[in-house]
Amino acid sequence: MHAQRAALADDDSIDVIVTEQGLVTRGGMEVPWSNIGRAEVIRYINDAIVPLLWDYSVLNRVVRISLLDNSEVEPKSPGVRGRSPLHYLEIDLRRYPMAEYQEPLDALVATLKERRFRTKERFKHKQF
Repeated sequence: MHAQRAALADDDSIDVIVTEQGLVTRGGMEVPWSNIGRAEVIRYINDAIVPLLWDYSVLNRVVRISLLDNSEVEPKSPGVRGRSPLHYLEIDLRRYPMAEYQEPLDALVATLKERRFRTKERFKHKQF
């Protein structure tokens, strides 16, 4: 397991991995379950009359995870957003193909709900 974690330490190609201890995010940052406050899934929608450059075959979603303790968070780490002291993790899935990534996204949200984290889904208008 330690070798696997060491391999993930510099891996910027992962978005999120769910483990028994918590989440591993881009760059190998480990977030224990005890440090997660709540989660928000933002679904971007485009209701313009002419939705230029809008691709309905991609997820158009972002997952934001609020952190309870920011003391060990590097503000410039991949996926870390917000201003001090209120940092949160942002898992950006906007350009990912829906056919491949909808099921893993649903599994992540289900895991967060099973662990009793407040998980909210909201819509946000975006026109490219």
